[in-house]
Order: sequence, then structure tokens, then C-alpha cells
Amino acid sequence: MTMKQIQKRLDSLILNVFPRHFSAKYTQVAALISADAIATTEAKYSNAADGYIVLASKLLHTPTMLDYLAMCADPIVVFVVFKRYQKLVDYFANFPPDHDWHISTTSSIFLLDLFIGEWHNVLNCE
Repeated sequence: MTMKQIQKRLDSLILNVFPRHFSAKYTQVAALISADAIATTEAKYSNAADGYIVLASKLLHTPTMLDYLAMCADPIVVFVVFKRYQKLVDYFANFPPDHDWHISTTSSIFLLDLFIGEWHNVLNCE
């Protein structure tokens, strides 16, 4: 897949992964957390964010369950997952649109590869 295809695919999946309750929880935490505390929070809740992403990848084809997952999740975990998304988008912006990337086209594996696997490359670039 090219970088442009990956970004388009990611954008379409995110609409399902970040439902209504997800956005509300992110906004709630974003208003309370300082910029200095973001990195510490991301590290502290990394395993919980991984767990959320694994569950979301299994529920991609059931929007009601994704919404329920977001509704039940700890707001800080939701915040950390969304921060990963933002950093992944910024990371991918460093590559030309035609850059070829070897990644699964299966939605659930694609999500896991980006938000857990590729996430480590993002951290190494910070």
C-alpha cells in the first residue's frame, strides 16, 4: 500500500473506532491534562491502550459494540489511544504519498499493525 492509501484507509477506520462516546471522553481528559503530563500519561497507560486497540480491532464490524467499548473505557485510556492516532498521522506526513509500505489490508490487522506495531517506530522518532 502507498502512504496515501494507508492514510485514506486509516481515516475510514477511525470513523468506526472513535464513535460518539469516544470523542466525548477524549474532550473531557484533554481539557484537564497539561501538555507536560501527556508523555508520562501515554507511558503509564500504554498497556491499557494496547488492550483497547486489540478489543477495538475485534469489534470493527460492530459499531454498536465499539460505541459500548468507548462508553465503558477509562477516559484516560481513550485519550492515550487518540494521541496515538494524532502522532501516527503526524509521523506518516513525513513520507511521500507514493511511499510503499508493506502492511495488511485486513482491517483488524491493519489497525493492530499501526496502533501497536508501528507505534514503536513513532516513539523512536520523538
